[in-house]
Amino acid sequence: MAGFRVIVGSPSWQLNGVNVFAEHLTRGLVQRGIDAHIFATEHDTWLVQLPKELMPFPTDIPKVELDAPHLATWEEHWYRTIKYVESLAPCIYLPNSDFRHSCVTPLLSKNVCVVGLIQGDDPIHYEHVHRLGKYWDAIVCVSEEIAEKVARQDPEYRPRIRSIPNTVVVPDQCPIRHRQPGDPLRIVYHGVFNTYQKRILHMADILEELDRRQVPFRFTIAGHGPQKEELLAKCAKWIDRGDFDYRGIVAHHAVDELLREHDAYIMTSAFEGMPHAVLEAMSQGCVPVVTDIDSGIPELVHNGESGYRVPVGDTTAFADRFEELYRDAEKLHHLSIGTHRAIKQSRFNVDAMVDAYLQLFDQVLAASAKREYVRPKGTIYPPPAVVNGLSIFPCETVGFVWQTEKM
Repeated sequence: MAGFRVIVGSPSWQLNGVNVFAEHLTRGLVQRGIDAHIFATEHDTWLVQLPKELMPFPTDIPKVELDAPHLATWEEHWYRTIKYVESLAPCIYLPNSDFRHSCVTPLLSKNVCVVGLIQGDDPIHYEHVHRLGKYWDAIVCVSEEIAEKVARQDPEYRPRIRSIPNTVVVPDQCPIRHRQPGDPLRIVYHGVFNTYQKRILHMADILEELDRRQVPFRFTIAGHGPQKEELLAKCAKWIDRGDFDYRGIVAHHAVDELLREHDAYIMTSAFEGMPHAVLEAMSQGCVPVVTDIDSGIPELVHNGESGYRVPVGDTTAFADRFEELYRDAEKLHHLSIGTHRAIKQSRFNVDAMVDAYLQLFDQVLAASAKREYVRPKGTIYPPPAVVNGLSIFPCETVGFVWQTEKM
């Protein structure tokens, strides 16, 4: 495996599960002796606005930043991305969810094998694969549900689709919680604060319902996002009385300790791919109470065994489950053990994921050598300006046409 490099794409080191995946995969490959690194393309550019707070970058994995001036155009970005990736050939390039730079893949040579990833069950990711999938040697989907939806959307892609879930490092034993009868239920959320996907403001409604039922709680959130201030304003009364704790962005290496301090994990999302945050919580025995969405969650959470699934937007059902966990200490303990076991005894651990990717890389390289699938050539194929109401490509691009002769 030493004859090629692996480039794992990331626009910037923002707080999200895609970057947690990139960290786990890159670290696992490096530990196996593979020349792998993170390739950050939007670390310093006027073209996009980054959040004020980013995740601390881990010190034990390599990162390369795209060598482009701050005022460089998109065309210059793409040119330099192609040149960088080709300079490392033979290599495997995983654009990951770098929507604005993955559009170079139609121009990459046969010495670069492209493994595209579909990380979310939402229109942005399905548009991504529909637009560029024919230019990828393999298409990895993080859940069986997403894999099937991609195959239905683009049936010709089916032979190149693989399902490899995101994963976590799992301790051998389930961490022990020490709770006394009557202690508040300790609930935690760590991740992005937005309404489009995470439905973050529903959390305030759930706390209101727990208050009405006189269920004592300690609620902790960690992370950042566009609805942070609105959420904190809605939760001001619990902050004032000491029942609500905002931790900011917690370094990834400290997340496990945070989760071990809590009894239950909340996720109110309308959609996910294979949510890292839930995997991390379950690995630490933090019981998930999460929305019953199509992708990822049905593979992870089984009602009454490894947590609870409730309908999206049903704040009363969330409160029902949290009240049950508060009032039934034996059930809370049983679910904590079952939650940890569900991850420990499954394919949702990092070693299994790295094994699956190494196997896929071998298959992709062999197929490329035998020309079993020949990627077509094309031009730069940028994403649309807006997908499902979200801005994806914020700057107009007018007047450029890339041809393969420019390579």
